[in-house]
Amino acid sequence: MPDAALASTERQFRDLLRAAAPDRQLDLQLFQIAGIKRHPDIRASLERRYHPVEAIAEAGLSALIVTGADAGLGALRDAPFWESFARLVDLTLGQGLSTLWSCLAAHAAVEHLDGIQRRPLEGGKRVGFYPIAPVRPDPLLAGVDREWRVPNSRYNGVSGDELRAKGYEILTASGEADPDVFIRRGPPLFLFCQGHPEYDRDSIVLEYRRDVRAYLQGEAATPPNPPVGAPDAQMAEAFAQLTAAVAERSSPETLPSDLTRSAPEWRPFAVGLYGNWLRTVA
Repeated sequence: MPDAALASTERQFRDLLRAAAPDRQLDLQLFQIAGIKRHPDIRASLERRYHPVEAIAEAGLSALIVTGADAGLGALRDAPFWESFARLVDLTLGQGLSTLWSCLAAHAAVEHLDGIQRRPLEGGKRVGFYPIAPVRPDPLLAGVDREWRVPNSRYNGVSGDELRAKGYEILTASGEADPDVFIRRGPPLFLFCQGHPEYDRDSIVLEYRRDVRAYLQGEAATPPNPPVGAPDAQMAEAFAQLTAAVAERSSPETLPSDLTRSAPEWRPFAVGLYGNWLRTVA
C-alpha cells in the first residue's frame, strides 16, 4: 500500500485475520515487494520489520494476502513493481499457495495469470459503499450469503464476462460494482476482492478527505467524486462537509469525532469470508 495507508492497512488485515480465526494460533509474517517508491523513513521501517518477497519461497506459509498499491492510471505492466509482482504470482502457483489478492493486486494477478486487463470505470473513481449480493452458493460464503454494503475505492475494474470465459467463478456482485468477490479454484485456490471488506468504518471518509486536500492543494486537476451510499446519517454528514469544502475551497480539517464508534456494518461479511477461506486452507 502507499506510505500513508501502510500502518492502517497492516492493522486492518491483522485484526480481521484474528477475528476470522479466533480458535487458531496465527503466525503473521510480513513481506515487501520491490519497485514501490517509499519515503526513506518508511523504507527504513520496512527493512527492519518486513522480509523481501523472495523469502516467501522458504517461509513455509499456509496462505498469503497481497494488498493493493498505487500504480497510477497507466498499464499495469509499466508499473515499476510489475516484474517482482509477476514473479510472486508464479511463486504462489509453483508452491500451491492459496492467496487472497486485494484491490489492485487482484487486477494485476488476473492480468498476469490470464491476460485479463483492468479497464477505467466510466465516470472516474468509484468510491463509497456498494451493495453486493451472492451470485451463487459457495462454502466461502457460508453464513454471509446475503446482501451487504461493502466499501469500494478504485478507478478501474475487470469484466465479469472475461473472468467467466477464463474459468473464474464470481461469488458476489453488484449492478454498480460487478464483480466484487471472485475465485480461481486452481489449485491453488485464489480469492480476489475488488472491494475492501477489511476497511475500518472511517476509511472511506478519511480517503475522501485526502483526495479533497490533494485537489485544494493543486495536486489533482479535478475535484474528487463524492463517495456514494453512506451507511448512516453521520457518515452522510461527513461526506457533505468535505464536499462543501471543495466548493468553498476551505481546508477540510474538522470531522465528526466518533465515526468509529461501532464496528462497520460489513464486518460480519469480512469476518465470515476470511474465516471460511482460512478454514478451507486449513
